[in-house]
Amino acid sequence: MLSLAALWVLKSFLLETIFPAFIEWIKNSHDKNVDEDNLKVESETDEDEILDEIKEAGLSSANEALRVLAGISSSINTAGGRDQILDIRGFGESASSNIAVLVDGIRQNEGDSKGVDLSWIPLESIERIELLRGSGAVLYGEGATGGVIHVITNKNVGASSGTIAVGVGSLGRREGRFVKRFESQNWVHSIAGNRFLSDGHRENFATEEASLNWAANWDDGATRFGALIASQATNTGLPGGLNLDDFQTRPTHTYTPNDRGEGTLDSLTLSAETDIGADWRAAVDISRRVRAVSANYVASGYTTDSHNRTTRLGGRLWWEGELLGVPQTVTVGLDQERWTEDRLGPFISQRSDAIYARQAIEISQAWTAFGGARRTVIERNAWGTTAGLLTASENSWELGGSYVGVPEHKTFARVGSSLRLAKADEFICYVQWGCGLLVNALLPQTSNDIEVGHEWAMSGQKNELRIYRSEITNEIGLDASYVNVNYDPTLRQGIEYGLS
Repeated sequence: MLSLAALWVLKSFLLETIFPAFIEWIKNSHDKNVDEDNLKVESETDEDEILDEIKEAGLSSANEALRVLAGISSSINTAGGRDQILDIRGFGESASSNIAVLVDGIRQNEGDSKGVDLSWIPLESIERIELLRGSGAVLYGEGATGGVIHVITNKNVGASSGTIAVGVGSLGRREGRFVKRFESQNWVHSIAGNRFLSDGHRENFATEEASLNWAANWDDGATRFGALIASQATNTGLPGGLNLDDFQTRPTHTYTPNDRGEGTLDSLTLSAETDIGADWRAAVDISRRVRAVSANYVASGYTTDSHNRTTRLGGRLWWEGELLGVPQTVTVGLDQERWTEDRLGPFISQRSDAIYARQAIEISQAWTAFGGARRTVIERNAWGTTAGLLTASENSWELGGSYVGVPEHKTFARVGSSLRLAKADEFICYVQWGCGLLVNALLPQTSNDIEVGHEWAMSGQKNELRIYRSEITNEIGLDASYVNVNYDPTLRQGIEYGLS
């Protein structure tokens, strides 16, 4: 995990060397005659109201807020930690691989299927959380079949401030966290830390978790630049499984009292956004994350150790204006991802490149329509026990629209397709399990989706009803022998109702 000293050295280097040069380049590369009011994305709910709602519900993390306030299904993460595995539209064991998670527009998904940790995000910095149920593949890429979660932080705190919070709860839960914000000319800085401990609901399920992050955002009204350095560490017991009789008579029992696991996650993210003229804006972001996970299964006599390194680069242009008197928004972009995973022998590397475009048109005050497409090219290579090569290319698309015929009522419909790639740990088998799955054995998962719905407001409350159907080809999941395979064609359909 990054030490505080290393964090401070890196911060000083970025502030004193990299950031000033970058900002000077931006200043000299565009016209600063821009209407600032057109550059701000306003939230429908005040930030303080969102924070108060989270606190009043007794919640302490973004993951808990999504489960309790947004009603997302979840399951306990057997790898430990307080972040449960979020599940949109019932993907079960592969739920984390079918949801795209973003923080301030930047994807947080790793190259493995362990899910995304959100507990490092300070509650006090959350401006809003956006939830998209259903595929978001065109804008957000592979792995967004079930939905998209977007956590947006407040970057303009307006004044220096600080918060210290402590808490205790059942099952030996103890937590302490702090946030310190301060301004420096056009910069807004934030330093936050968190320490969490719990004895867990079972024997040998005690968890220790710590995180530290520093964020800086520069904004002159026309150009924004941001940086985030975050580090997190988790240490947990691994209680293992139970049979049905144990679950009913002694659900806290464990047969693996000495099994332990630990993990670290270090990340660096840089992002920039600026006006380039003629009502066009441009943004670019780059992130680097290194995750290490190890476990010692004493009861079974073996250990695991994996190191995942992910690099992402994204660039996009968008235009908002009128064409032939019709208001519309056009977005084009590209995404590149490179990751490698080393697991005590097998070594896997994967690269994916994608381009996309999307257009939304306000046909009239009542009718809107949108459409878009994405092209993704993948190459996966592996050495060792899972040796093999996979190359593939897939298209994702969407068409849809909405109609507002009566005030406070909106009807919408969407059709499209989505893509999911196998994660590093989904095509790795351990020798003890007696399998030898090749890296090219798992094909990309694709889905054809359709949904219709209606939103309405009544007595100050928002209601939403959706009916969806997804026809999935080569769905990736576990078979009866606990090996990941491509299923025969599957069908997922259902009805969703939400009240807020």
